[in-house]
Amino acid sequence: MVATLWRKRKEAEATGASASFRALCKHNQIQISKIDEMVKYDDGLGFNRIINPEQKVWRYMDFAKFIDLLDSEELYFTRPDRFEDKFEGSLSHEAWEMLRLNQGEAEVTNRVNMLKNSAYKHLRISCWHMNDSESIAMWKLYLTANDGVAIQTTFKKLESVLQMLPYEFMLYPVSYVNYDVNFQNADNMLKPFYFKRNGFVHESELRAITFINTTKVEKIVDDGLKIKVPLTELIENVYVSPHAPFWLLDLITRISNERFGIELNILKSRLSELPPYSRGG
Repeated sequence: MVATLWRKRKEAEATGASASFRALCKHNQIQISKIDEMVKYDDGLGFNRIINPEQKVWRYMDFAKFIDLLDSEELYFTRPDRFEDKFEGSLSHEAWEMLRLNQGEAEVTNRVNMLKNSAYKHLRISCWHMNDSESIAMWKLYLTANDGVAIQTTFKKLESVLQMLPYEFMLYPVSYVNYDVNFQNADNMLKPFYFKRNGFVHESELRAITFINTTKVEKIVDDGLKIKVPLTELIENVYVSPHAPFWLLDLITRISNERFGIELNILKSRLSELPPYSRGG
């Protein structure tokens, strides 16, 4: 709304329609003299850091990626332009329009492209799903076969592990907004990566983002970053896909305990259970 009023003010000044603009401001109970100040300090939804430390968070992956996690004991942080969503790191339409009118399209385009290119080069992101229980939608979204797992931790444990690492992280939930009307400041390269369009709200995403110097980091893989983590301190439970064959639970347990010496609490997904009246006997 703030950016909309600011834009209409500029239009009114250009066309001499000041009376209609004053009426619009009166309707929205906003003083004209405060609009520039509001635009300066309004940062959209901001970062919502209010979260239960015991909130369960999940990461769904296929069997091969889980074995790689056990073998390397490293979390993978993705370069942001490798995500499928083409709006990753983009400004909302409202923010773009306000900046274009204020600074000129060429200047804003150059600034936004510079920020995005810098973000692609230096930011790496680890994505998690917040939910009190398993999500059948997440199983279907992240697995192309039946042999995947979901590692489950808590916000507190994830934050604690990240604080042990030789990088600085920002750990925030993603805010899902209408990009046609919501305003976001372009005041830093990080903020746009904590906003996504409403169509992705089912992801209920928690993001850990770190800034790297690509000339100094030790392990860049496929333009992403792999960082050693203490798995037993991070992982609370490992859930085997509800569609996996029954023997996979035993196999994963043996591989984890015997092959890699990592004792994890490995469980079969409860989404595969039958209702009591269907169990027979």
